[in-house]
Amino acid sequence: MQSGRLLRMRADAAGLLDDFSHQVRTRYPHPVAYRWSRAQVLLSNGADGSAYYAILETAEVLLCYCALEVEDLPAAIADAHADLTTLLQRASFLADLPLVHVNRIHWDSLRKVARVEFEELTGDNVLVPVRERTYGSSDLEAGSLYLATDDGRLHLLRPFLIRHRCAKCRGWETLHIDNLPHIATVQIKSLERGHTIQDPQLWDAFEHVGLVERPGS
Repeated sequence: MQSGRLLRMRADAAGLLDDFSHQVRTRYPHPVAYRWSRAQVLLSNGADGSAYYAILETAEVLLCYCALEVEDLPAAIADAHADLTTLLQRASFLADLPLVHVNRIHWDSLRKVARVEFEELTGDNVLVPVRERTYGSSDLEAGSLYLATDDGRLHLLRPFLIRHRCAKCRGWETLHIDNLPHIATVQIKSLERGHTIQDPQLWDAFEHVGLVERPGS
């Protein structure tokens, strides 16, 4: 019985050698392995906002760590650029999902239709024309970001993505949750320039979608 148990243990151990997740947890540097394990635990609890951000944080830690290991800089730059190009090509579906900022809404109660002023935030130029369209619902927020789908619908991105004018550079920024520096205070970070803003007024919205939780709740 003892020999049979040892054989099964060795077989199980051998099987883990082909398990990529196990390799990361046991063989990768601690910062990367820790982030990966945490992401896996959150994923096992359900696909929610905390799992999503844990995956993004793991990717960020991996990239930061790999940057420290660079010896041949020209080769590393070429490899990184090739990887980035591949990633952008895989994300080509984004070209069909415009990012829209709603500026103003005028709801016509008689016709049951809204006239919407918006900006389509596409391309690398920060100056884009203001456009108008009609929309068959009053369920829109002026000042919020939306994802536009090919069926004409607008999908609210708040609070996952927020558009604010930056106090540092006075430019418009697209921001996402970055850190929780204090209890009931959220720090958001610009996707374009990396600038950060702390805003306690955002806590309730992030708590509503499950991205943060008050201590003791």
